[in-house]
Amino acid sequence: KIAGADLPWPERLRAGAERIARDLGDWRDGDAVCGLELMTAVGEGSEIERWERVLVPSVRSRAHRLAAWVRVRQLNDGASTRALEHMNVAVALYPFGGRMQAERAAYFLFIGDLDMALTDAQQAIERAGEDTRGYLELGIWAELTGEFASADDFFERALNRTPTFQIERLLTRATMIDPTGRLLATAAK
Repeated sequence: KIAGADLPWPERLRAGAERIARDLGDWRDGDAVCGLELMTAVGEGSEIERWERVLVPSVRSRAHRLAAWVRVRQLNDGASTRALEHMNVAVALYPFGGRMQAERAAYFLFIGDLDMALTDAQQAIERAGEDTRGYLELGIWAELTGEFASADDFFERALNRTPTFQIERLLTRATMIDPTGRLLATAAK
């Protein structure tokens, strides 16, 4: 939608907005490398012409998370140190609210580093106990380690904090790791 939207940008932001729209369009059309380069540029905060003040740390953090996602999901570069570097920068830029710790936990689950996944998921819950993401990652961790009763408990805690429309989105591939069968069964209840 952003790539095709004809938005009235202030003149000083127009060149950067045109680049972002063009690159988003290319990414939408299947150019994952272009998407990675765009998210890296947005994450750095200085490569989009005159957008330095627009690209605040929370936006830059999300861009780094998306860059890691592109490496893992679209470029099949899951064990890449660059994906982890993007996640580390995302956490450093926006350590509040636990979201990026939960996303990094998902990355660690994806590559099979269960100890680091556990640590980040617990930190996510400590930072934002009402947010669902840390509980979801802990549930996946528990399921992968054979702690099925704990997995069910974590999934229920997460889903009790989740609006129904977001539960319906569990099947999208918007996160680093796909929802497990146990999570989907709990969501179906």
